[in-house]
Amino acid sequence: MQSSTAAMEARSPANTRPVSPGKLRLMTLDRLDGRTIASRRAGELARDFAAEIGGTMSVAQRAAVEQAAVLTALAEDAASRRLGGALDVSLEDTVRLARVAQLAVRRLGLRNLGRREPQPSFQAQLEQL
Repeated sequence: MQSSTAAMEARSPANTRPVSPGKLRLMTLDRLDGRTIASRRAGELARDFAAEIGGTMSVAQRAAVEQAAVLTALAEDAASRRLGGALDVSLEDTVRLARVAQLAVRRLGLRNLGRREPQPSFQAQLEQL
């Protein structure tokens, strides 16, 4: 009995605990303890996206925010690993992750997505003096 328990624990991913052979508990962002850079980044993105949406979010909105945050964190990680010379992350995977993350963020319907406030023209700035 002890050997099967040890084997089950050895096969379990880091953030899950064995329930029974072949079953794992589902994890969500709020269950992560923030020990990894990726989990901290995903949590930070989720808080930023939620603040941008504002108000009380529905269950579907919270799920969309979490998905966008996780995909964005994964895309950032894949891109930085690839740029750092890691060959285990393919260029195709990096591009796909970036595209899917971008779509997930767009689906949140954030208004100021990548847009800056219009700057007054040089002429308008001179007129203010």
